[in-house]
Amino acid sequence: MLARFLLTLVTLTSLVVSEQTPLTGSTGDNGYTFKVIDYSTSSGGVERVSPIYEGPATVRTPFIYRNTTWSKHLDDAKKAAVSAVAPFPWRESAGSSDSYMEVTLPSGRQGYFAFSTDWHILSGYLSSLTFSDEFVTAIVPVRLQSGSAMGSMEFIAV
Repeated sequence: MLARFLLTLVTLTSLVVSEQTPLTGSTGDNGYTFKVIDYSTSSGGVERVSPIYEGPATVRTPFIYRNTTWSKHLDDAKKAAVSAVAPFPWRESAGSSDSYMEVTLPSGRQGYFAFSTDWHILSGYLSSLTFSDEFVTAIVPVRLQSGSAMGSMEFIAV
């Protein structure tokens, strides 16, 4: 039997914004401002996204869907202040409907699909006239122009 284990956490790019040159934004009438202190793009660890298939069979990748994750609950106005200054195209979610892989398993072989999602990680301080410096992190899926989630799909034989 062939077993393969893979765990990856790689920072692809990183931008640290100094206190002297913060990226800030406001969402207009609601009065919230977000100051970016760190931004990076990272590849998450490999996650099994299908059951274990057994041959003989031809199998196709499952649909993958990823949502933005927040470090704390924020209302829509606060989220808008954060997304307004993101140094990347902001998308709340991404899926894999436009891309897929097909694998033919011979008799007696087993395997599963695994996916490693690419993420934008944005951290900073949210403030308004009524509060200051609330630390917030948003983890946003990287999306290709096609709308598909960016990452690595692989088939792992077991």
